[in-house]
Amino acid sequence: MSTFIQEFKTGYFYVAEKIKMEAGWRTHIIRRATQQEVKTYQAAKEGLKDLSYITCGNPACNRQVAMSRSQKHKFNTTYPLRYNQFTLVYCSQQCQDEHSKELDNKNYGDK
Repeated sequence: MSTFIQEFKTGYFYVAEKIKMEAGWRTHIIRRATQQEVKTYQAAKEGLKDLSYITCGNPACNRQVAMSRSQKHKFNTTYPLRYNQFTLVYCSQQCQDEHSKELDNKNYGDK
């Protein structure tokens, strides 16, 4: 059973859960959310607005990686200036390994 916070048109927040019924899914309200739960929910919701989506660094992959705008700034500005190297973002270790093998190939430019 998974619970979540739901805001209704009245402006009130409730702790609710989804229940599977014969006719489909139904939202069951458990109780009214506490002020702390509402603050946590609103902070998480604001955090989602701050996300930026970056394409995986492997050219053969089209997946996207979500990261905060401040993290994106560090990857693209702070780290290259500090460490004098650019870092690519990968969606998985497998994609990173595949791209590393491709970059290690000495005859890459001859293809």
